Amino acid sequence: MFMMPLRSLGARCGILVVETIAKIRLAYFQEQKTIKQICRELRVSRNTVRKVSRAVFMAIAQRLVDRGADCLILGCTEVGMLLDQGDVPVPVFDITQVHCEAAFAAALNA
Repeated sequence: MFMMPLRSLGARCGILVVETIAKIRLAYFQEQKTIKQICRELRVSRNTVRKVSRAVFMAIAQRLVDRGADCLILGCTEVGMLLDQGDVPVPVFDITQVHCEAAFAAALNA
């Protein structure tokens, strides 16, 4: 069984089994479960789930940039918690933030 040190994911100590990472990815990306649900089911910390998910999203974002993407649109509410402008060299548009700013502007003009 292959083990990955949590330090490689940015944590201070401990070991995370690769099967757990696979379960986190499956639950988040295919089963559309929230981070909170995954933590409860797998009995791991939210921080661990976020680090695994964040690493996956950063790899995907970099692949998109490498393939010529000139910006990224974060179209799901949870993606903005994992990835932001500082993570990639192209403009990032978080749809949740865009909607909030539009609603705020509309409320001020009403």
